[in-house]
Amino acid sequence: MMSSFYYLTLECDPSGCFVLHTKACVRLPDVALRVFIGTFYHPRDALLTAKNRKVNTKPCRECLKDICR
Repeated sequence: MMSSFYYLTLECDPSGCFVLHTKACVRLPDVALRVFIGTFYHPRDALLTAKNRKVNTKPCRECLKDICR
């Protein structure tokens, strides 16, 4: 399994949540509107790290649909 780079939006979406994305996501915001969270082998680890920074974080429905609830 390969690791991936993960980014968190700096602005909330309309529902009031920050959104976690992978580097390859088509919805990844511009570099000025995101922060690098880290490199992880599993997206759930990236989500836990992102939630430690911003409690109201959710995974992107495009690139992280496997962990969306």
